[in-house]
Amino acid sequence: MYNSMSTYVKSLSKRTEGEGKEKVIPIAYLGTTMSRHGEAFEDGNRFGDALLGMHCLNGRYSQYRLTIHLGMGQVNERIARMQETYGAAAAATWLEALERSMAQMKDYQVWLGDMLGACRLS
Repeated sequence: MYNSMSTYVKSLSKRTEGEGKEKVIPIAYLGTTMSRHGEAFEDGNRFGDALLGMHCLNGRYSQYRLTIHLGMGQVNERIARMQETYGAAAAATWLEALERSMAQMKDYQVWLGDMLGACRLS
């Protein structure tokens, strides 16, 4: 279980080179790229607006107009922040608890070996 959790936490926090040699997790890099790419389109372009998050939709089942404030780039950047927080929390709690359990198990195995050795000698 420790090996799989360690691999999982490592994959969550794996960083890649983003803009300007900055190391970021891949989804943050994608989000930043989407936001910057959205700025390249002219005002009113639906794709650019979707990337930037500045568009309105007429509700299909509603008479109200829905304004979307977060674009795809911002959503991915937000997911990246959540992923970093989750990875840090998983490492600080679950992974460290597994490490403590493994150390206790090792101590128990040593103690048990000593006890069995003492029983054999007597």
